[in-house]
Amino acid sequence: MSYIKNIIKIEVTEAENLKSVIFPARHLCILPQNVDFRQIQVKNPSSCEISDKIESKVRIFTSKLTFKSCEQIDSDGIPLAYRITTADGCRYLIGRDHRPFSVLTRSELMPSSHTDSSLITYTVTWSDVIKPLQIIE
Repeated sequence: MSYIKNIIKIEVTEAENLKSVIFPARHLCILPQNVDFRQIQVKNPSSCEISDKIESKVRIFTSKLTFKSCEQIDSDGIPLAYRITTADGCRYLIGRDHRPFSVLTRSELMPSSHTDSSLITYTVTWSDVIKPLQIIE
């Protein structure tokens, strides 16, 4: 199991916007200039856990991005992809323009005290034969 640590920025786009992504090497990608990402206001730092397993002789990576936000994020059934940025400036892409798409779940807590956090906890889960792609320029 590995982690992407110190995530300071999370952005989202519709997965169909990634049709012209270039893959120069395994686990690397180059995004086209015209992909519009929308920044999600999150409580820092966020985390991304990457695990892997072998199924039918194929290695499957499962990436689990967890973050807290006051925003209401609703995909309306449209597949989404996420660009995350770490404190050292590395950027990663979670999701692609085809199946399997990432899955967004949310957990809302209604605090019993005024001092407790009422932020929404979001979890993005993505399982594929590749792990999150490092974005290069």
